[in-house]
Amino acid sequence: MKRFYIAIIIILLFIFVGYSYFITTPKTINNVYKGIAYKLNDSKFSKNVIIKLDGQYNKKTKVFKGNLIINDKEYPQCTLSSATMWICYIENKRYLMGTVFTNANLDQMSFEISNEQLYYDLTKEASVNDKLIISVPSNNRLEAIKINNNLEQFGVIGKP
Repeated sequence: MKRFYIAIIIILLFIFVGYSYFITTPKTINNVYKGIAYKLNDSKFSKNVIIKLDGQYNKKTKVFKGNLIINDKEYPQCTLSSATMWICYIENKRYLMGTVFTNANLDQMSFEISNEQLYYDLTKEASVNDKLIISVPSNNRLEAIKINNNLEQFGVIGKP
């Protein structure tokens, strides 16, 4: 009987170690998303956007580190952590790009753009007049707004 308990403890230990390894090991991400960029207060502005993520995602900390490409413009050395600032390092300079909201699996993301150059690249307007948001995956403005609202409200914790 004593051997049985020892065997059970060893099995549970292996399960725990395996689970811990799976959760803490960063996962390689190479995903492409189609989405919509829209302005919060301008219902006429809506633009198709392609987002590519190429890097490592730690599911435990919910942090992505790697390259982010928006419509063929590459932003290297980016760090995305849901409900926080989205930061990229370009030529050893740190740039605050905006705020990002994601779900736990990076299936859905919403980027609030505050970087003036990225804002200009997407809108062809010189200044940040209105909140610009990119939501992926989405096919139209209504889907993009719904994704953004859901992620802002529930983020990585999911629906209640």
